[in-house]
Amino acid sequence: MIDYLWETRQALIENFQTSMKAIRLLMGYSINELAEYVGVTRQTINNLESGKSKMSVMQFLSIAAVVDNYIAANGNMYQAIETILDSDRRPSADRFDTSFSGFSLLKRWFLLFEGTGTELLTRDGAALDDGQMRRMAHGYKIFLDDTAFFSDAAEESIHSLADYLAAENEQVIITLRTVERIQERTQERTHSRQAVNALRLLNWMQQKHIVQIRGEETDANQHDTILSVFLKFRSTHRLCLITQDRAFADDVLRLNETKGTEGFNIIAGHIAEDGRFVMYAPEETARNANDGNAPGREATGDPTRNTINGKAPALDEANAAGRAAEPEETAGRSEPTDPEYRYEDR
Repeated sequence: MIDYLWETRQALIENFQTSMKAIRLLMGYSINELAEYVGVTRQTINNLESGKSKMSVMQFLSIAAVVDNYIAANGNMYQAIETILDSDRRPSADRFDTSFSGFSLLKRWFLLFEGTGTELLTRDGAALDDGQMRRMAHGYKIFLDDTAFFSDAAEESIHSLADYLAAENEQVIITLRTVERIQERTQERTHSRQAVNALRLLNWMQQKHIVQIRGEETDANQHDTILSVFLKFRSTHRLCLITQDRAFADDVLRLNETKGTEGFNIIAGHIAEDGRFVMYAPEETARNANDGNAPGREATGDPTRNTINGKAPALDEANAAGRAAEPEETAGRSEPTDPEYRYEDR
């Protein structure tokens, strides 16, 4: 069996070795201290830091364990270490998006094996139970699009998901275009209240540190952004999309059939009326792709650009925009209650 993750593992080691000295100094360890921790000589550490010796798998695992232990005791230093490892200057920036999984180098390492290629979740159309929710939070990069935030049970389901994410030190990912799409909807009379509630929920997620907002100003619309990220990173990450748009879910799941690429199977699900997460079955997405129940689609653009790394917008500004746009109560006004609402294209 071809180990298509071998190259990514090697890139992880090479990138770590390049940043090794800076991380050691940041942690405040001398060469002698680090050598003693990992059971090697001072000269070995010197050779690794200078690049005279190529770091072996065992050396990487040993030093990564020291870094993980340091982060566990000094959580406030995680961001600084991640910045050193995953800055734009790293030599292998095009191969993977982060060196960590749940604040851990070792966890990221062990996710990069063929043995993890089997699906953690079944796509049978059933609601996820407690064990499956834990596996999803532990093993998948979870993306949410705007439709998930407009479901009737969004707050209940995301609050529930937050507990699983916190237990794994993980975060969901939301694209910059998704946030902008929600902001735009604060101006729509029929959905402004839902949009304002969605922005408040996003703020709560930021306060709980369970969300990353990724993207660039030059990104395409949210659908193309998510498709391009999933196409690029399915070879190195298990990816999950939560969307109420079943036609878009079908587009994403078709990436599993892309010829010439190998990787983990992408999964997609939605928030049910009772607040539980339900995975779309492949035949269900195919059947519902043309059933007319999905929200309006966005125009498609370039599906090949990498947009997983970028800057987060200021959600306090987003909330301010939402409050300014929130209409006063009017007699006879009705709010949409269908979680699979329709809306016009951008």
